Amino acid sequence: MEKLIKSKKRVQQLAEIYTAKNEVISITDLIKDLSEKIDSKFFEPSCGNGNFLCEILNRRINRLKKTYKKKMDFEFYLIKASASLYGVDIDKNNIKEAKDRMHDIIKLCSNHIENKIVMKIIKKILNTNIIVGDTIKDEIDLFNSGNEIIFINYTSPKMFYFKKFYHRFNDLKSNVQEPIKVDKILYYLDL
Repeated sequence: MEKLIKSKKRVQQLAEIYTAKNEVISITDLIKDLSEKIDSKFFEPSCGNGNFLCEILNRRINRLKKTYKKKMDFEFYLIKASASLYGVDIDKNNIKEAKDRMHDIIKLCSNHIENKIVMKIIKKILNTNIIVGDTIKDEIDLFNSGNEIIFINYTSPKMFYFKKFYHRFNDLKSNVQEPIKVDKILYYLDL
């Protein structure tokens, strides 16, 4: 039987209850097209150990395997698929587990990857996109605490290239579209 809590203490302290696998699949099936679309952005504000993020990543990788036969294309779109997933959780152990699980999923398709640097790039992206933070705190507390959440929006202005836009979480909550920083366009293996 699937374990939905780690301990009663964690439920009390963190309000931590994991979503069951069958529920994750059912919910993700409701947005099947979006979950499989390579560059659809997904944000999980209380991601726990990554159940939803892993399911979406699995679906995207399955689509990539069917669609892209050239290794260079597969690598580029795998980075793109990974870079559009975001997760935040208040527990650092959950974040580590979520990133490890996602990295393990990506490792399973290593025979489709020619450039080994791709795995390092994806690990770097997961480290910037799956982060410790508290998305429930109001703007003043979050700003004053020094724990500002910054997201990187990886866009692809042309094939095999990315451009990074940095946004504050509180700005996004307030519908402020202006990034706080923009990087130059980079070749996908130079991320």
